[in-house]
Amino acid sequence: MHTYFSKIARRIDNKGCMGKEGYLVLCERNQKYYSLGKPQALELVSSEDFIHALVEGCKAIVRSFADSADNGDVYMFNLYTDENANIYVYMNTLPCLEESLRNHNMEDYQNLREINSLKFNQADLGFEFWQEHMGDAGRIINAFEDLAYSTNGVGRYYSESEENPKPIIAFEADIIEAGYYALAVRAVEQLIAEDVFAALNKTKDFVAFASTDNGYLDYSLVMRKTISLELFYGLFPYLQQKDMQYQEELHSLHPVSVCEALDYWHEAVNSPYLSTVSPYKYVRCEYDIFLQLERFGNDLAKECLRRLNQLCFDQLEQEEINGMHYYVEALYFSGKLTDEQKEMCRMIACKIKEARQDLDYLVDELKILINT
Repeated sequence: MHTYFSKIARRIDNKGCMGKEGYLVLCERNQKYYSLGKPQALELVSSEDFIHALVEGCKAIVRSFADSADNGDVYMFNLYTDENANIYVYMNTLPCLEESLRNHNMEDYQNLREINSLKFNQADLGFEFWQEHMGDAGRIINAFEDLAYSTNGVGRYYSESEENPKPIIAFEADIIEAGYYALAVRAVEQLIAEDVFAALNKTKDFVAFASTDNGYLDYSLVMRKTISLELFYGLFPYLQQKDMQYQEELHSLHPVSVCEALDYWHEAVNSPYLSTVSPYKYVRCEYDIFLQLERFGNDLAKECLRRLNQLCFDQLEQEEINGMHYYVEALYFSGKLTDEQKEMCRMIACKIKEARQDLDYLVDELKILINT
């Protein structure tokens, strides 16, 4: 199922997403539980609190680096997140880049794309920081990582009870669920707005950006959130060419119907990254497919619901399950659903829940659509 990063992109792009309700609570002995109600007499971390912690933690790192002997020709700052809820800060300087190029026997390379494979690759950057370098804010980041690690589906497997150890801190569940990706972008935007990087001796083409550990998503959306398009194309001219090629393909598809468009992109969403029909060859991600389906409006909802309603949910093949993920995600891009369509979503969710215990994720997504 390859719609996960479309969901993440929706969050980052502020496209009609309701977050998971409730709170995730971190207890002693690293135990966790889910609480639908607001925990009492306990430190609570909201989305705004989490952004504040990220911003303050990054400020501490920048101040420390600015006072060091390494503060020269700084060309990048990266707030990194990934599926395992790791949070790191990466920085690099031109001297460190030159050393890395020498180590890879690439000092004489002229190919900008190959140079950039090192220039912006976290594994080849000279400076890495984590919560221990974030001052007081590091406590919140550390608690987040402890709570988020391996808690996919925690709301389904844990409940509040007297048997739980003493609670320590609670986070809005949506932060843990997937919201932290978007909050990292907001944090970098705030750092730029506050001119925090003025303390650094920067290059003229210095960039600050968040990242998700998914290169397709990062280059197509996340990095562009905090890097101007002019500068972005200056750093990555080959991506400007890819953008043009992608727009040409989309233009060629405009005469097609909603049914034809859904059929055309189905393989790309649910197939390997090197598929012939694929946004990945343009350094784009699944999200871009759904974005260009938006033009069909409510006709897209009608067709997706029709296809979902035709399935026999207790006899599903893997290809049909992939299709379900595809059609449910597409519903988020079809505009506001009618009351009748929401009722269809409710009926489909009930059928899925009765037939399959392993597709709760789809049931949750349909519930969000119903309540939107």
